[in-house]
Amino acid sequence: MKERGVNTVFVTGLATDFCVAWSAMDARKLGFTTYVIEDTTRAMDPKGLLAAGPG
Repeated sequence: MKERGVNTVFVTGLATDFCVAWSAMDARKLGFTTYVIEDTTRAMDPKGLLAAGPG
């Protein structure tokens, strides 16, 4: 993506607490400016990982 000039990633989808979160973290680690569009995501376990906060 960087070779094509992409600098910013917008992440959305199901499984905020799993796939969306991991995709966003991976994008940040790779140096992309990353945004999670929270009102277009849904957690699979809303009282689980997201409620617990960062590790």
